[in-house]
Amino acid sequence: MNNSRNKSTLSTILLLLCIMLPLVANARPAKSQVKNAYLAQIKKMSKAYNTYRTYFLLDLTGDGIPELFVRTGTCEADAQLHIYTYTTRLNRVSSIGASHSVFYQGNGYFVQMSGHMGSWCIYKFYMKNGKLMKKRLGGGNITSSDTDYPEPKEIGVYEIGFDNLEPIRSM
Repeated sequence: MNNSRNKSTLSTILLLLCIMLPLVANARPAKSQVKNAYLAQIKKMSKAYNTYRTYFLLDLTGDGIPELFVRTGTCEADAQLHIYTYTTRLNRVSSIGASHSVFYQGNGYFVQMSGHMGSWCIYKFYMKNGKLMKKRLGGGNITSSDTDYPEPKEIGVYEIGFDNLEPIRSM
């Protein structure tokens, strides 16, 4: 009788594990963990870059947790955009050149428009299998008869200075 009770208890435990394990595996991190990690990264980067530094938040992965985008550099010419995501910890997704660029947000992607010294290009960035992908949408040279280049249809991203951390704190 003791043996059948042990088998029944073991069966119940295994059944509960089968039900609970997928839920635990897909558990989302607490918002406070994400906020603290993003605030710590901003603080770390503010010590390394003291001239050119802004950030914005955008959910690139579609998991409901916005990614942290940090633009740094000593000036416009050497600007870089560093992209971070949070799963169980802070992870750097990638860094891309951000010189002479503006950014636009889409649903699950962002657009970079760059223009400098008579040429322009537009790229779309999105995540695929955990990697940042890049697709060229257009580009060219501006001749003397041209006055401008086409604007993307997406909404412009508002970059925030390191002195305003409220958007991260209120995530």
